[in-house]
Amino acid sequence: MKETFLFKIRDKNTGLYSSGGQSPTWSSKGKTWTGLGPMKCHLRQFLRLKIVDRKTDWWTAVNKIPENWEIIKIKLVEENMEILSAKAQYPDEVNLRK
Repeated sequence: MKETFLFKIRDKNTGLYSSGGQSPTWSSKGKTWTGLGPMKCHLRQFLRLKIVDRKTDWWTAVNKIPENWEIIKIKLVEENMEILSAKAQYPDEVNLRK
């Protein structure tokens, strides 16, 4: 039995998940990262984000991760539940030229 871990970033205030990228959007599904390193890469992208103050036109670096973001670690366990015959899925010869 093999254990695999996946990661998501959730906003505690809304319960929504990050889509990833430098300017993430938030949804009920969001992005799932296959490792902690790739997920941390997204956080670093966000730290480099610069936003403009529309009143002064000055660019400001974000430089911090919001307190309301949390990392969700999901454990997947691979286990054979049922073994199916591949041939039984397509028992007759299939003409792929149609």
